[in-house]
Amino acid sequence: MPFEKPSVADLRHAADQLGMNPSMHYLNTVQDIVTPLVAAYAALDQFSDDKPAVKYPRDGGRRPSADENKLGAWYVKT
Repeated sequence: MPFEKPSVADLRHAADQLGMNPSMHYLNTVQDIVTPLVAAYAALDQFSDDKPAVKYPRDGGRRPSADENKLGAWYVKT
């Protein structure tokens, strides 16, 4: 889902929910500040989410045997 630039009405609604009463000038300024951020998020959305194959799969670890843990220092070995 792409990140969309909030409208002034969206910003006003968010401000109302937070108990704030910003001026229209402030809301327009916030919208101007958010504009390049929206462009940056759009650029990031162009990249794929492909992850490299796992070379060394990990398991959840195991509890050490009594011989491995003579002093009781290990909880789990990974």
